[in-house]
Amino acid sequence: MKQIALIVCAGLFIAHLTASESSEPAAPEPTVDANQDGKVSHEEFATHHAREVFTYYDVDGDGKITKKEVEQIHQENPAHAGAAKATLKHPDIDKNKDGVITPDELEQAAKKSPDVKTLFHGISENAPKDNWVNQAEYDSWAGDTSFDPEGQGLPVMSISF
Repeated sequence: MKQIALIVCAGLFIAHLTASESSEPAAPEPTVDANQDGKVSHEEFATHHAREVFTYYDVDGDGKITKKEVEQIHQENPAHAGAAKATLKHPDIDKNKDGVITPDELEQAAKKSPDVKTLFHGISENAPKDNWVNQAEYDSWAGDTSFDPEGQGLPVMSISF
């Protein structure tokens, strides 16, 4: 029997796999620096945090986010929407207008969001010019939990319907 625990905390994913009577290796931790070049680009930043937000809001794990799930998350954590560092709005995300948000729609919206770009540029003085930050700058920024003072594992972005 396998148990999988996913913890979302301060902008980082930490995946933990425990398996009794199994020799399967644990999956590697997802990283913000997807291409492992030592730099975090705006695209990598937006993609990583969109995935984090998607996991947080997809309450039933069916691969889509509904208005009901967004309302449930906001009801359970009312301070999150106001404390999040960037908010993505449903009309800007749901490109095919089917009433649900898919992972691809959320990633594309995050990459184009002025709020997310501003958030990324705030990591380092060089970010607006270079469009990347080094891993140490990102790690220092990710350690800032001002948007999650109680350590609840809240993502840095929120969704509004």
